[in-house]
Amino acid sequence: MIDRERFEAHDDWYLKYEEKVMDAVIKFAADPARVNRYKVFTEHGLMQAFEADVNNDLMLVNFAVMTVAAYSVIFLGSCSPIHIRACLGCCGIATIMLSFIVGCSVMYLAGQLGSDINTLLPFMLVGIGVDDMFVISNAID
Repeated sequence: MIDRERFEAHDDWYLKYEEKVMDAVIKFAADPARVNRYKVFTEHGLMQAFEADVNNDLMLVNFAVMTVAAYSVIFLGSCSPIHIRACLGCCGIATIMLSFIVGCSVMYLAGQLGSDINTLLPFMLVGIGVDDMFVISNAID
C-alpha cells in the first residue's frame, strides 16, 4: 500500500525543485550573448506531454469501440427473425463497458492507483469480449 501523504510530499518537493531548475535555465539562456538554445527535460514536462497525448487519443478510443460495436451488431444480426443476434451484440458491448467501469471503480475504492496499463484495458476487453460473443453465437447455432 502506498503512503499517499509521503508520495504527495515528495511530488511537491520535486515540483518546486523542477521550477527552480527551469527558472535558472531561463535566466541563463536569457543572456543575449548566448547563441545556444537550451531545453530541459523534466519529469513534470514528460507527464504533461503524456497526458496531452492520452487526452487527444480518447476520441480515438470512442471511435474504435463504436466501430467494433457496429461490426458486431451487423455481423451477428441477420435478416432472419429466428437467428437475429443484433440484440446479443448490443448487450455484449454494454456488458464489456460495464465490466471496465465496475473494475476501475472497485480498484479506486480499494485505494489503488491507476497505471499506464489501464489505458490498454478497454482495447483488450473489447477484443476478448467481442471474440467471445462470436464464439458463443456460433456455438448456439
